Amino acid sequence: LTASDGLSDEAWEYDYFGLSPPYWANFSEGYYACRNGTRQSPINIVTADAVPGFEPLPPVEPAVPSAENSLGVLMSGPQNSNFKQSFNKSPILTCSENCGNLTMFSRQYALDTIYYRAPSEHAIDGVRYAMEAQLIFTVVKGMESQSAPTNVQVSVLYASPLLRNSSDLSQFWFDYMNISSMDDSKSRNFIQVNNLYSPTSGYRQYLGSMSIPPCTENTVVLVQNVIMAASQDQTSYLQRLVGFPSNARDLQESNGRRVEDIQPQRNQSTA
Repeated sequence: LTASDGLSDEAWEYDYFGLSPPYWANFSEGYYACRNGTRQSPINIVTADAVPGFEPLPPVEPAVPSAENSLGVLMSGPQNSNFKQSFNKSPILTCSENCGNLTMFSRQYALDTIYYRAPSEHAIDGVRYAMEAQLIFTVVKGMESQSAPTNVQVSVLYASPLLRNSSDLSQFWFDYMNISSMDDSKSRNFIQVNNLYSPTSGYRQYLGSMSIPPCTENTVVLVQNVIMAASQDQTSYLQRLVGFPSNARDLQESNGRRVEDIQPQRNQSTA
């Protein structure tokens, strides 16, 4: 199962009694891990318990070198787009092809999906933030291995102390909301994925799962150390898209899992 397999036709929800996260395993045998998995996400990350780690997070690289994606940008549009928009319990962008790769664990992982959650799914020292961006990468076909994770999830948490809108986040929402209305005759929209997270910020990494059914484990989760800033208007906008009460799964037991503290790559070029 890959990241996109989580967009199942089986009934599941966040808010209705009997359909919410504690009951997901009732709907399908394939959702067994949602109740019985031992490495489920999200978790509360206790910073004092994190141990040094040594697998730095690289920037997103173009999947197919060309003038259009040589900087790791993602194109959106109605007909010839890389990303397709949907609202399956979350604002989602799903990649159709060639949206960018990560190279980790001696393998390539292709960007599959971007989710936005409100509030954040992960907590840091018991605090859940206003929202969370989740970039889901899936191992490239042919590079699968039992010794390497199936998925890599990069999570960025947002607080909302700003009186003015964050320009990067405003541009993302503008691009997102205009995907379905774009005309091929107009200029194409591009989403700068490398602007959505910072490889130089440092991360806390653990072995977890997808946080939607079928709750697939063998997923490495990296939560960015630097909390990004957004405005109240921006977080309120996401909450209106999500609806009541949220699209964040409950915190899961850590079960003694190792959390690694990945320090910034200080020798990385800033050009």
